[in-house]
Amino acid sequence: MHVHLVFVTKFRHKVFTDAHVRRMEEIMRSVCTDFECKLVEFRFASSPA
Repeated sequence: MHVHLVFVTKFRHKVFTDAHVRRMEEIMRSVCTDFECKLVEFRFASSPA
């Protein structure tokens, strides 16, 4: 199974600090480990698309 998860903030201004982003990646990697899957890419864009 191949899954894409996309998280988008409600606000257009900067919400997360670099520390927040690092912690979110740690948490997502940990969850993937618990579910025996692999996080292939973690990308954070500070400006809206």
